[in-house]
Amino acid sequence: WKTWDEYFPLLKEFYNKRGHSDVSAKYDKDLYFFISSLRKNYRTHAIHTGNSTLKLKKDTTSKKIVRKQYRLWNEYFPKLKEFHNIHGHCNITSKDGDANKLDHFVRDLRRQYRLRKAGTVSVLTQDRIQHLEQIGFEWVKTQKYSISHEIRWNEMIENLSAFREKYGHTEVPQEYDNNSKMGYWVMNQRSFYRMNEIGIDTTLTKERIEQLEELDFTWNVYEKQWSVMFKRLVEYHKKHGHVIFESSDFVNEKLRQWLNEQRYFYR
Repeated sequence: WKTWDEYFPLLKEFYNKRGHSDVSAKYDKDLYFFISSLRKNYRTHAIHTGNSTLKLKKDTTSKKIVRKQYRLWNEYFPKLKEFHNIHGHCNITSKDGDANKLDHFVRDLRRQYRLRKAGTVSVLTQDRIQHLEQIGFEWVKTQKYSISHEIRWNEMIENLSAFREKYGHTEVPQEYDNNSKMGYWVMNQRSFYRMNEIGIDTTLTKERIEQLEELDFTWNVYEKQWSVMFKRLVEYHKKHGHVIFESSDFVNEKLRQWLNEQRYFYR
């Protein structure tokens, strides 16, 4: 493994030439893996490498995320304005077709607003806040919509329970083909849980947390994945008496890469 001081100049040179840091595995496999490791560990916000500290920006600040948010804003804000002109509010009640996507857009706006108010990273700019408030956008739903919210919660709990019964876990992909709403809903519950921990009020109550935990809900997917890989490593060591993996060992390729990451960040 190369050190930070050897890798970073390569990344900087790539950025200066191409204007971004999205190195592909085809271009440079080692550099690609180095960047992937940094992104996987971004949640620590600072990775210490010798006497150097790399302060990482959160995923929402990456160019890819910014481009996606720009596209979503340009596509759905006009639709939200039209909805407000017709209904006099911005609380989406229908869950069919485009209305479901618009509902996701509105929910994400409120989530990003809470993040911004808490002083954490958010893609919601002041300019967008002003545009939303000009059409009477409510950052918190009024009480008359609480009943429909409770109905939706119970519906998603039932869907999650069915998913767990079928697959044996509750780690729903963000873009789950069989139910696109559920992947985003699961992601939001994890976000709400983290926000609760830092004192931000959300709709995730103690009772709802207990409901999810009865389904063995995973609050931190990364920690669970680490535990799973460590267990595999222990089992491999018991069987072989070592933890040395050949590059030709495709069966344990993911385990080999995971172990290489641990060794790199230990230095």
